[in-house]
Amino acid sequence: MGKKHHIGRTAWVFALVVVRILGPLLCSS
Repeated sequence: MGKKHHIGRTAWVFALVVVRILGPLLCSS
């Protein structure tokens, strides 16, 4: 369970980073 929660949290952080990077790119294009 601990591992699953850690993986989910890492995926959430990764998703936030992707949005931060792709957000401006999509807006500019």
